[in-house]
Amino acid sequence: MLEMNELCWLAGLLEGEGCFHAQPQGRKRTPNLLIQVAMTDRDVVEHVAKLFGCNLRTPCKPRAHQHKTVYSVGVCGIKALGWMMTLYPLMGARRQAKIREIIGAARCPRTV
Repeated sequence: MLEMNELCWLAGLLEGEGCFHAQPQGRKRTPNLLIQVAMTDRDVVEHVAKLFGCNLRTPCKPRAHQHKTVYSVGVCGIKALGWMMTLYPLMGARRQAKIREIIGAARCPRTV
């Protein structure tokens, strides 16, 4: 179980750097839920991966020599839903609205 200071740190990071999505899955009715962080600070992304209980993704090569390497991590599906529900009370109004929208999409999937 995570300590409150770790949850608050993660909520703050996701508030500014995170992406919350409900991605369509082709012909499947239920969207795939996703929380993702991508940034150039490897140590920060590694810490998020540790909290999420997953691995750092293969880094994206810089587009130009002056650009930095981008590291990313994400959780999807039921694990993402659990994180969204856990972090919800710690998020700002805009992120809370996005989480409600995503959960609504998962509860009422589109018809095929």
